[in-house]
Amino acid sequence: MGRGRLIRIYRRESLWTRFHLWLRACSCPFDAIERLIPPEGKIVDLGCGFGYFAHLLVDRHPPRKVVGLDADQTKIQIATRSAKGVENPRFRTADLNRDDLEQCDVLTALDLFYLLPYDTQERLISRAYQLLPPKGAMVLKTMSHRPRWKAGWNRFQEFLAVRVLGITEGHYFYFRTVPDWRRLLEHVGFTVTEHSLDRGYLHPHLVLIARK
Repeated sequence: MGRGRLIRIYRRESLWTRFHLWLRACSCPFDAIERLIPPEGKIVDLGCGFGYFAHLLVDRHPPRKVVGLDADQTKIQIATRSAKGVENPRFRTADLNRDDLEQCDVLTALDLFYLLPYDTQERLISRAYQLLPPKGAMVLKTMSHRPRWKAGWNRFQEFLAVRVLGITEGHYFYFRTVPDWRRLLEHVGFTVTEHSLDRGYLHPHLVLIARK
């Protein structure tokens, strides 16, 4: 299912929701991220939003069992409606500040952690390591600090989305550099690999795969 067909799952939602989904789908390398994830097993997507990436994961490989978690009840309601009539993916609200996670084979978090306080980030990373099985993985999509012009554009856009337009829930930013992320993940016990996905995009997209 292509980008357009996936977005049509949300055809009964507001024009603003569909525009937001289209903009996000065009600006984030979802397809490239999906290819980094195993074709089967249970996957929990933290900060799933409207559920677009969860649907993509199932569409590409139906054996995956996907659960989307998000603190925003309105987004979860929209995600749940988008999955009406199917058992996979499924969605529920979750308070990530209370480590509300599920056991899984792969945990994904796309552009989420910068909205969570540093101590919450650290607790979630530690909890993820505990919950994942041997050889399980955490796929963390973040932004690199290079090239600087892309990093600067990303900071400006996030400011608009969070502080001005209120598209993304949050009040403050808690950015980490890629070396900081590596140190944190490796300190917990993960082995980390980096995948730069910014080619052809205005944003410095980068994925960290942390394997247990």
